[in-house]
Amino acid sequence: MTAIGKWAFAWCQSLAEIVIPSNIADISEGVFYGCSGLVNVAISEGVLNIGSQMFGDCSSLASVIIPASLKSVDYSAFYRCQNLSNIHITDLTAWCNIEYKRHIDNPMYYAHHLFLNGTEITKLTIPEGITRISNGAFYGMDNLVSVTIPGTVESIDKYAFAYCENLTDVTIHDGLSTIGEGVFTHCSNLVNITLPSTLLSIGNNAFSNNQKLAKISIPEGVTTIEFAAFRYCDLLASVTIPSSVTSIDNNVFFPGCPKLVNVTSMIVEPFAIENVFGSTTLSNGTLFVPSGTLNKYRATSEWNKFKTIMEFGVSISPIDTETVISIDELNGQSLTNSVVDDVYYNVGSEGYDPTDGSIVICETTNMSQITDATPGSV
Repeated sequence: MTAIGKWAFAWCQSLAEIVIPSNIADISEGVFYGCSGLVNVAISEGVLNIGSQMFGDCSSLASVIIPASLKSVDYSAFYRCQNLSNIHITDLTAWCNIEYKRHIDNPMYYAHHLFLNGTEITKLTIPEGITRISNGAFYGMDNLVSVTIPGTVESIDKYAFAYCENLTDVTIHDGLSTIGEGVFTHCSNLVNITLPSTLLSIGNNAFSNNQKLAKISIPEGVTTIEFAAFRYCDLLASVTIPSSVTSIDNNVFFPGCPKLVNVTSMIVEPFAIENVFGSTTLSNGTLFVPSGTLNKYRATSEWNKFKTIMEFGVSISPIDTETVISIDELNGQSLTNSVVDDVYYNVGSEGYDPTDGSIVICETTNMSQITDATPGSV
């Protein structure tokens, strides 16, 4: 036998445990659908495919063993398995490569606990050689705290790390080009993330609802920032947009970024945007733009809604704890509580030297120091 026929054991209420043998390559549609008494499933090595709705409405299903041989899972295979809590695997590389139609078809959508050879994964290092992380691969993992992604990974599919609410640190090495839709959405404790220099696009809602993410520097090379990528990032205070960006979709930083007051755009030829920034950012924030582009930004839709727009030049780039710039470079604006090139600055009344028309900027990377900092202090 190489397959089990459609709906073969559907609604068999007496089934509590199932071992699917290795000689079954394909498990057809709805084979165990509605088996409400089913608690444990072991799928043997050799099984290649799980059909649609295979375990749908198995309301008592708690634990599933997934073999390294598994290649694909079809629509709604674990539909409404609300009590599913443990997924057991033996090969992390194989797990990352399973094809799912949607992220909600991954059993992790319900399970939230992934065990590798009997040990729950809490600090995840993706193995070298993996080029893609599949839909929902680590969705909602309750105890995941850190992730390291090697340079061999080129893309991360939809919702791969979504709702990992205890995830605090993510390191992505150069090689990744695409962060898909919702990959890190609702990671409410994410504080530190390193984005690779090879990144080209950031998908819809990729970092939305990350309440503790305070700072993001989008690397040069990114061309597309899609819908709502950073909305509802409550603590996000500063962002740098590289010159390579050619498309910024609606609602990227709106609504729900009330502390975003420092925006640096490296784009030399600004293009029209719509509903990207919230009213607080536009009214209270400072937009820093490249030297010679001030009038372009003032003439371009939504950028021109920033109450304060300032040009920066090469001389503004921090070289030590104090940088002296010409008063003319400020365009009559204030640098108080602002950010340039990911470094925070504070300029008080003592910072202006009327004898030579210059201003001394003090540099600090500590957000708490900004308000009380004095010119020349660190």
